[in-house]
Amino acid sequence: MENALLFERYLRDEKRRSPHSCLAYLTDLAQFHGFLSERFPELEEADLGQNHVRAWLASLATEGLQPASIRRKISALRTYYSFLQRSGLRRNNPAKGLLLPKLPKRLPTVVRPAELSELALPPADDVEYDELLECVLIRCFYELGLRRSELITLQQRHVDLLTCQLKVLGKGGKERIIPFGKELSALLLRYLLKRDAMQLECSGFMFVSSKSKPLYARQIYQIVHRWLGSRTTTSKRSPHVLRHSFATHLADSGADINAIKTLLGHATLGATQVYVHSSIEQLLKTYQSCHPRAET
Repeated sequence: MENALLFERYLRDEKRRSPHSCLAYLTDLAQFHGFLSERFPELEEADLGQNHVRAWLASLATEGLQPASIRRKISALRTYYSFLQRSGLRRNNPAKGLLLPKLPKRLPTVVRPAELSELALPPADDVEYDELLECVLIRCFYELGLRRSELITLQQRHVDLLTCQLKVLGKGGKERIIPFGKELSALLLRYLLKRDAMQLECSGFMFVSSKSKPLYARQIYQIVHRWLGSRTTTSKRSPHVLRHSFATHLADSGADINAIKTLLGHATLGATQVYVHSSIEQLLKTYQSCHPRAET
């Protein structure tokens, strides 16, 4: 238990992981130790080896756990035992060197530009606060490519309406600057004026509810899911779909992949490459449906 508490502090303070990521890692560790207690009740911590980790992963695969979830659990174990090694609490890492299950290639789910055309229309002058907030949130996801956690924690002092730029604190505590258009700047100003006219307490946050409460993840998901549900047939209707759409539509319009990587806050170019593949898939569909020689 003591090692788990130290590990949680390491994830939070040094690795700057989000509360959600910390909880996921600790949950994976608890599941692993629960498996060991049941399958190998006499096992001493010092005797824990790679064969025990493999046995756990095999049981997870037998239960039908998806490859992506198994890969995350391996990552959690690797990070934990690597932390123990550096802290002098363990001599080896039993999760190191394990082969990761392959992930099926999946293109990101995106919304067609035509289904988002409504965003070009400004809200009515007499719109209620909640409806105005909804419009602002949808546009921020699509026009800025924000992650849900980034939008929730966005500080008002980091939004410059004059230069049309905002500063985002992304994964791992990395900062990035995102530009935006004058129309979004005007909409954000309109939102701030309405928020202040209602005398809502914001505690420095850019976005708050009509009850002066910080927004939370489930609330934002429901807003986006409901909005997309009445405008698209896409099965997935999460905030991340709008982030995918932001990146894919940039790629479709010829944006440089390095620029997209910077805007999204990706650590590696490989994470951004999927949007170029998505763009190529779209071009292929267009070619096959429109070119007279495509089928010959």
